[in-house]
Amino acid sequence: MEDFEAGLGLWENVEGDDFDWDRYQGLTPTDNAGPDADHTTGTEGGYYMYTEASGDDHPEKVAVFSGPCFDLSPLSAPEFLFWYHMAGDSMGSLYLEVSGDDCETWDRVFEMNGHQSYDWLLGVVDQSPYAGLRIAVRFRGMTGDGYESDMAIDDIYVGEAVEYPGGCCDSTSGACLGMMTEAECLAHGVVAWYRMRDCSEENVCPQPPPANDLCENAAEIASIPFTDAEAGLKWAASWPSP
Repeated sequence: MEDFEAGLGLWENVEGDDFDWDRYQGLTPTDNAGPDADHTTGTEGGYYMYTEASGDDHPEKVAVFSGPCFDLSPLSAPEFLFWYHMAGDSMGSLYLEVSGDDCETWDRVFEMNGHQSYDWLLGVVDQSPYAGLRIAVRFRGMTGDGYESDMAIDDIYVGEAVEYPGGCCDSTSGACLGMMTEAECLAHGVVAWYRMRDCSEENVCPQPPPANDLCENAAEIASIPFTDAEAGLKWAASWPSP
């Protein structure tokens, strides 16, 4: 896993784009944009990578951050995991691109546009189409039409896919069915599954909830990522070893 605590590791900014990704800690210089702490430690002392969109670095300016080559041949179900932060009224776009042919061509395997949340969110990308190959990966960040477009990434991992727990909800009744893997949830029929979220007092079941169910605050909770203390412990316990 690359968490940028000790530097960039094997990641690097590329030449020929408009500006660079910066290694940073704490709150970004722009108000109402960017994280106030890294994802790894959750403190102002931790490091992450971000794009500073102030000055001449908007609109639609591109910063490319390239990673090392990954050999997927030992993996039966390869997966790419990372955490991203996209907050700001003029937020642009974040892309993850993969090449399986020595960078001759690039496939866009992840895309997120516009303001998403003021919290860190989990990105999960299935790499099974590249199983058995040696791949190159890169993030491409493009700023929006204003300076409130500071996006960030942290805690990047490539490895065997892991079944993470999540909250399972009956899509018809809104009833909470409990914490389980996605496969276990789908076996219940018409359901909604929310990765790494509890089905508890602050559950994620869809509206309208049934009477006397724990889903009365679902509309608000459904848009909030899994970032509380209990969630952090569950994530840390289930994170695969490098």
